[in-house]
Amino acid sequence: MKTEKDEFQDQLADLRQSQEYALEDLVQTFADELWTAMETRGMNQARLARNVGINRQFLTTVFKGKPNLTIKTMAKLAAALGHRLCLHLAPREFDCQWFHFGKVEVQAVTQETKEGPFGEPVSYHEDFDNRPTHHENLRLAA
Repeated sequence: MKTEKDEFQDQLADLRQSQEYALEDLVQTFADELWTAMETRGMNQARLARNVGINRQFLTTVFKGKPNLTIKTMAKLAAALGHRLCLHLAPREFDCQWFHFGKVEVQAVTQETKEGPFGEPVSYHEDFDNRPTHHENLRLAA
């Protein structure tokens, strides 16, 4: 017999599979990343709103998690903070995590071929910059 805790865990797992949860997660993640970028640049909401040409009250709704954002507005907000918006489609059954690779000089690095997130071999450049040559080099599904 299932305990209340087990039932709760099952309900939570079902909720996390819902489209509504996925949308809320996207909105919250975007707002969190936007806030971090804003703090890093020392920019306040009023200045960001002015730079993008949006109403400050609208920007406040973004941080409260209740926006109706278009991709265009998201890209403008990112650009105003010196960032770019990146989108990616991944199978529902995978969690995704972004990895940012900067332009860094790296001396010759020898690494073995490793297994990628889908069990495929991922080889590494020996003379370039230690990035996987696989298309998943920017976003890995785990």
